[in-house]
Amino acid sequence: MSDIFEKIMKDMGIWSEKLAAKTSDYIQVAIDKGGELTRKGKIQIEIEVTRREYNKKIKEFGEYVLEKSNEGITDFSMDAEFIKNTEIILSIKKVIEELKLNFNQAKIEDKIKENYDDIEKK
Repeated sequence: MSDIFEKIMKDMGIWSEKLAAKTSDYIQVAIDKGGELTRKGKIQIEIEVTRREYNKKIKEFGEYVLEKSNEGITDFSMDAEFIKNTEIILSIKKVIEELKLNFNQAKIEDKIKENYDDIEKK
């Protein structure tokens, strides 16, 4: 009877060690995935905030142009306010494009990491 009990305890010890090892692997994967999603989520939020700012500036710019056109002004080539607003809008658009590139780069890096991890496991 004692031998059976010892065998069961030994088997349970081996099983619990395997379970502990697998659990730590799963927890690490969950932590890594959470980090990846957080990083991509932050970039997406930055993109959306910048897009809102861009749309706001476009609206203000359109209102400015409409106001000036109502005053009879059609040539904006020497208008400092027009040039300043144009430069601001273009710079915001450039920031949005850079953020999109960063987001795509993060997706590519995550995909490469996943493929590398899959190869390591095999």
